[in-house]
Amino acid sequence: MDLGTSRFVTQQIEAGRIGQLRVDVVRGHFAALGARAQLGIWWNGAGIDRLLDDRHAWVVDRLAGQLPRFHFRVLSEYSFNEFGERGSIDIFGGRDDVRAVFVGEAKSEWGSMEETLRRQDMKRCLAPKLAEEAFGWRANLVASVLIFPDDSTARRTAQRFEATLAGYPARGREIRAWLQGPSDNLGGIWFLSNAATVRHRTTGTG
Repeated sequence: MDLGTSRFVTQQIEAGRIGQLRVDVVRGHFAALGARAQLGIWWNGAGIDRLLDDRHAWVVDRLAGQLPRFHFRVLSEYSFNEFGERGSIDIFGGRDDVRAVFVGEAKSEWGSMEETLRRQDMKRCLAPKLAEEAFGWRANLVASVLIFPDDSTARRTAQRFEATLAGYPARGREIRAWLQGPSDNLGGIWFLSNAATVRHRTTGTG
């Protein structure tokens, strides 16, 4: 950013006209000063991060309640440190009779798809080994599932990037069928209904 532009941006900020500047210009201005500008978004009186956290917690809680119906033992936020890879699995389920594991990644929104898929693929690869520590046996079958609250934006994104998500072809019906009787490895995306309950609860706070 040249000196003239920097002076202009400073004048606009000091005059209270920051809203007339582009976000990237504001960030560049503060970066040149060794600072970082952050944008905070509020929705109906609630911080967007609170809304996303609540939706994420809702997804985890919903799955933790459903998987035992299919005879899966459930571990939430299962942390690991294997071969230099660290992280946690939001929903790690194990079914003893067929030695099948469910590796569920709860998402409130897509975010970086590349990073999401990279991390999930790593967890899927580690799952058989992690099952030994978590459930006492090495997994024969692995279901790798991304789980979202059911909303149109998440569905449209999945449709738009269908080729990128080719490794996750299964949807709710197929995933439930797998849970009922695991017979092969599976990758899928599960859109859980009733997320409106979460939105109603959070938007009434603040």
